[in-house]
Amino acid sequence: MAQKFAAHDSKNFITAFYDSVDSPAPAGVTCTEITDEQWKMLLDGESRGKRMALDDNGVPVLLDPPPPTIEQIIVSNAAMRDRLLERASVALTPLQMAIMLGDATDSEAQQARAWIAYTRAVKGIDLTRREPTWPEQPEMARERSSSTRP
Repeated sequence: MAQKFAAHDSKNFITAFYDSVDSPAPAGVTCTEITDEQWKMLLDGESRGKRMALDDNGVPVLLDPPPPTIEQIIVSNAAMRDRLLERASVALTPLQMAIMLGDATDSEAQQARAWIAYTRAVKGIDLTRREPTWPEQPEMARERSSSTRP
């Protein structure tokens, strides 16, 4: 049976696996011998989002990933904000057209106000918060049937 090896970087994070028979480590790669059980444990942990590393004694360990950076949080939240604003725009456009044409029902005018308030609330979210509380989306307007239009 082949011996397994864990290649690691200068910070002891595991970067690859090799074995002595099928895939020997290339020259210059820093490796530590590991057992089959350790190899399986590392792969299982990585599949659950853990980071594979070696502790100070060279023993394989699983670590929680680092928290997202402020830049990653902002990018993620900005993408969510943009998706929500796009949905709001799709819902609001026909309501605004009915208002501009002067044939909006009271319900449509109320729905337009709700979507405008929602849009303002979405735009006001602090994008630097790790888990912002997004506002509740208003009910979608029901499409008028063509028979109710003048």
